[in-house]
Amino acid sequence: MADKNTNYSNEQLRDTFNKQYESFAKDIGQCNILLLGKTGVGKSTLVNAVFGEELAQTGTGKPITQDIEQYRQPGSPITLYDTPGLELTGEVIQRLKDKLARLIDEKRKQPIENHIHVVWFCISERSSRFEDAEEEWIKDIVKLDVPVIIVLTQTYDPKRSKLLDFIKKRDLLVDDDVIPVLAEPVQITDDFTITRHGLEHLVEVTASILPEVARKAFIAEQKVNVNLKISEAEKYLCHMNEEEFGKKVQNEYKSYAQKNGKCNAMVIGLTGAGKSTLINAVFGFEIAKTGTGKPITEKIEEHSHPDSPVTIYDTPGLEVDEEKIKRTKEEVVKLIAEKRKQDAKEHIHFVWYCISDNSKRIQNAEEEWIKDLAKQEVPVIIVLTQTYNPERSELLDFIKNLNLPVDDLIPVLADPFPITNDLKIPAYGLEKLIKVTYSLFPEQAKKARIAAQAAAQEAERTARIAGQAAAQETERTARIAARAAAQEANKKYRIAKEEVRKAWIAEETEVEARTAFISAQKVDVDLKISEAEKYLNLYLAGAALAGSPLSGFVGGLATAGVQTAMVAHLTYICGLKFNNSFLWAIYAACASVSIPTLMLTSIPVIGSFRPRRATLTTYLMGKALLIAYEKYLKAQNDGEEMSESELSKIIIDSYKNLWKVRKKNKD
Repeated sequence: MADKNTNYSNEQLRDTFNKQYESFAKDIGQCNILLLGKTGVGKSTLVNAVFGEELAQTGTGKPITQDIEQYRQPGSPITLYDTPGLELTGEVIQRLKDKLARLIDEKRKQPIENHIHVVWFCISERSSRFEDAEEEWIKDIVKLDVPVIIVLTQTYDPKRSKLLDFIKKRDLLVDDDVIPVLAEPVQITDDFTITRHGLEHLVEVTASILPEVARKAFIAEQKVNVNLKISEAEKYLCHMNEEEFGKKVQNEYKSYAQKNGKCNAMVIGLTGAGKSTLINAVFGFEIAKTGTGKPITEKIEEHSHPDSPVTIYDTPGLEVDEEKIKRTKEEVVKLIAEKRKQDAKEHIHFVWYCISDNSKRIQNAEEEWIKDLAKQEVPVIIVLTQTYNPERSELLDFIKNLNLPVDDLIPVLADPFPITNDLKIPAYGLEKLIKVTYSLFPEQAKKARIAAQAAAQEAERTARIAGQAAAQETERTARIAARAAAQEANKKYRIAKEEVRKAWIAEETEVEARTAFISAQKVDVDLKISEAEKYLNLYLAGAALAGSPLSGFVGGLATAGVQTAMVAHLTYICGLKFNNSFLWAIYAACASVSIPTLMLTSIPVIGSFRPRRATLTTYLMGKALLIAYEKYLKAQNDGEEMSESELSKIIIDSYKNLWKVRKKNKD
């Protein structure tokens, strides 16, 4: 369900994460491991310790031959080939050797991701012996040109293991000789437990001999070697160069611009009412200088700007002439009605009717115009421009007393007004205008939707009654008439339901338009940041998915993808646009701080997981960005220039400080 204050739902955030996850998962590859060893050597315990899943006990074993089974968790890039219940008798082992040789050969004929990439040959140190059959088997597998690692399982103390020393002295030509491990702790007494060991080394050696297509998958899924995960993540960050990052950010930026649609404003007023000054002050582009005015009718022009999601419909050159005002009014009303028949994104979302306080009067034709506009079910705000002192404005009081059917009457001074060389009346009223306009956005559409729902309910009731009447009618002619009436009632009900559907779309579109309005306006920085924080909170949903136990290492990288999207989205909402190199430098600096924590999202800690880490890194990165953007925007409004290097420093310092505060509070 979408947040009532945003047009971006948790489901959409989940989709964002899933797209990032799938993107990384495609590139992560596949790793196939062949497990060999007698029954009881601890293969299952080893696998579960390395990959954190009870693969051997899930019951998902798929028979490949009579003696070989394949195990793979859904969604996992790791496939295990096991030889369960193996006893080393002469006939059995020879038959199995032949089958394994055929399996390895068949896999080698397929794409490299299907090859057998490594063999873990397990021998239990508890057995205290290395059988001749095992030695011959290892030598035969080495001849098949597959990397082999001998894993001496259940080794309590490698330094005192005679079997370890014995096997090392054999000329077996395996990778890294022999690796002793203890896959899970062994309790000797109530007070003494032998801790597990050797797993990190096993993982490191295995990763070093795997082909690239298998190495990434193996590192992604293993749960024991944290440093290896972090190292791989850092390689990814290095490989995701500035150009690739820039493409991701730009694509996300454009995507959000399209999703959030546009805002269409009608700005009406006589010549000299200060419409251009007002628009320039609020949206930061000068209508009179852009040259983008597009004639819509004889009296109306459309103005837009390439970097702004706001379209302004203006009435230029409107003189104090009752007849001209009447003709323009007719065109405006007609345009609003025509736009309402089009796609919801084309609707006129609000009207600012501008009257100059300096004019000292409101024309009768203007008064009638405002009343007619109110009938069009579009929010209307009277903006009393060029008001130097609202407390002493007679026109303000006069218009208030007219009780016109508008949503508000707001006095503003869009630009500071110089009284002397040393004295200016400061600009004011714009923030209130923005807040009031913002608050009105979904309200009109919401009222229309509620009205449509009420009409649909009434139509449904009428159709139900008509249907019941038709069913009860016994006389043939009357029954035919009753059925026709019921059909007509049902038709009206279907039309009413369609109107409800359109009303929901219009309401959702107005929420999108509100976001576009917030992004485009340059006045109320606090409102921008407040809106951006709503979206930041929603991004935590995607990050939480990345931090789930199932997402693993790929989830850590997917979190980085979600964060890339977040950077683009928050930048868009704040109405800013920076070059790729600037955003890349910020992201890389922040990521270098958070990568270790991101990769730890899938490391077991006392038998549990910490999915909140991904959420935390995402939140702190977004928060640091908004802290800096707020300072940057307010500096702009104060007429101060802040360089990109200064902004970058604020972001990175804020991110580091947030980490310090978080750590201090945790301690």
